[in-house]
Amino acid sequence: MTTSDPHGVVRIGKYIVNLEDGLVLRDDEELSLHTRTAAVLRLLVQAEGGLVSGNEILSSVWPSNQVGTNALYKAINELREAFEDDHHNPSYIENLPRKGYRLIARVTGVDSGKRRTRVFAAALSAAVLLAASALVAYWNHQPDAVAPSIAVLPFTNVDGHSESDYLAFGIAEALLDGLARVPGIQVAARTDSLNIDPARLSSRAIGSALGVNHLLEGSVQRSGNRIRVTVQLIQLPDGMHVYSDRFDEDATGLLEIQDSIASHVVDVLHVALDPEHRRRMIDWGTSNPAAYHAYLQGEYLYHQETETDNWSRALALYEEAIRHDPDFSAAYAMVIGVLGSLSVQVDTPSLDRLRSHAAAIYTTALENDIDAEIMSEMSLIMRMLTGVGLTSVERQCREQISSGEATETTYTIYGRLLMGARLFREGIAYIDIAKRLVDDDHKFIYEQIKNPGRKGLGHLDEAIAVLKRARLTNPNNIPNLGGLILMHLQVKDARQARFYLDELERSDTNGVWHHGLSMIVGAATGELTPENMTNGLRLRQGIDFNYGNGAAYLILGDVERGLVYWDQLSNQAIEALYYWLPGIEVLFPDSVVSDARYQNFLNELGIGVAWHEHLMSAVAELAPITGIELSEETMADLEVRQIELGLLQAGSGATIARATPGRVEGDSR
Repeated sequence: MTTSDPHGVVRIGKYIVNLEDGLVLRDDEELSLHTRTAAVLRLLVQAEGGLVSGNEILSSVWPSNQVGTNALYKAINELREAFEDDHHNPSYIENLPRKGYRLIARVTGVDSGKRRTRVFAAALSAAVLLAASALVAYWNHQPDAVAPSIAVLPFTNVDGHSESDYLAFGIAEALLDGLARVPGIQVAARTDSLNIDPARLSSRAIGSALGVNHLLEGSVQRSGNRIRVTVQLIQLPDGMHVYSDRFDEDATGLLEIQDSIASHVVDVLHVALDPEHRRRMIDWGTSNPAAYHAYLQGEYLYHQETETDNWSRALALYEEAIRHDPDFSAAYAMVIGVLGSLSVQVDTPSLDRLRSHAAAIYTTALENDIDAEIMSEMSLIMRMLTGVGLTSVERQCREQISSGEATETTYTIYGRLLMGARLFREGIAYIDIAKRLVDDDHKFIYEQIKNPGRKGLGHLDEAIAVLKRARLTNPNNIPNLGGLILMHLQVKDARQARFYLDELERSDTNGVWHHGLSMIVGAATGELTPENMTNGLRLRQGIDFNYGNGAAYLILGDVERGLVYWDQLSNQAIEALYYWLPGIEVLFPDSVVSDARYQNFLNELGIGVAWHEHLMSAVAELAPITGIELSEETMADLEVRQIELGLLQAGSGATIARATPGRVEGDSR
């Protein structure tokens, strides 16, 4: 490595880099590095092959932002992608665990001035010419200048064996995802195209319904370790087959089959792809056939939500995929995600096992230097799963938003935190940001996540309609059933509340959710009274039943007994209580909500008024980044609540503590 100007134009290995502007010339392609990433690269160049610690990079590149190491990991990963570097066998950036990073590629200077201008002008000219030629070719081949659009229909399992279903499901899903990454092709949403039955509608009718001018359909047949995949691309409205193919391969050749199909489709549609976009199109997450088959089987089971044990079976398959390919980022993310999903419907011993399981997977991901964005999302889910405390989760989300590195997961979690604190309008606005960051196929899930905000704003009919729609594809989702029960209680429809309670009982294998919600239904409908609460098995004892017992007593107006049970909640149960509290508190008598003991208790848990005030300050602090301001209604609601609590304090002589949120940080009561 030779000394070079850290703000000039240099050659790093085989790439020409403008360090000042963060531009990388790669063949005929010009890549633009993120501003922070370019600053990290300048530090490494300045070190002339020396080691630069992570703390040194963070303090230099992010001096005014309190960001975590995820921001650094993301910058390093962006550099590795730009230089096409393998982190296991690096030629450009070497990572010495717990010590830092160094640039090991040779750095040489490039003549400045005219030479620099010519280099990047040439790159720009090449890019313009390439784009122009692609555009000409594209328009020359499109009748009436109509942009190519396509719907990927469900592939058919023609051998009839259920063990082949995952192949039909997985190939169609993968091709849809791959084609959706191609600029210049409009791809119909998964929720529309993959729910169509091609046997019941004509091609023209399907195309008209989905608004596309091409359909991709196919079939799969498996015999032993051999697979046959047949595929047809149909042009509309004339119904002509403009591409068809058949593949008879060993099952290990599935990745190559998908490569071939996707490549032929874009060629037939006359869409010019540069090498980088073609690489992204056929990036299936792994090159290991065994890992890919296990992953597809896991995906198939995970999306068959009508069977309650499918998540556990999917979890085992995702972990099998990781064993075959320890670098399979998507498989790690799905493992943590499934564990998070399972955690909402288990008892305490099972939850402890899930936490240990998640911690082991997370450690393995760290050791294998998995993609920074995946690690960031896994980290947030881990924090929620392990019950480290609302303040810790909130702090990490706020840091990521402040740094400009937030993902849809970050915005979603922060939106849920705000809605739990009754900042309903602001929470919905944050989730809308997350919704804009995902493709059309996943937008509906965010409508479900916004439901606490809808309920809090009094839009109950709309909220109920959203959850009923969700039940069409996911009838056993326990939190959704819980939401329907509480909303029907709120509108005083006891019959519907009991209907969904019966549905919940069939899905809740350990009975924890059913007990809690049956206690709430009983107390809210008058079936339970202070006199008959202990009859039979209604008042079950144990840490997993404290939530329901306490809620029932509070609904009946008995603050003292209700808080005795809630005071025994675990950290995880406190966090669950926080998210559910706005939905059950509407069932409490005014005498409970205005009781100093109740308000003091919430403050001691760290989920009272002081916590709400903290989140309001955080929303205002982040407003320049998010564009989300505190609404006048939110400000007025807080003022009313502060006045009410002030009057309560004066009238009762009780002290309403203004403690900072902290109980759930370390207290294991």
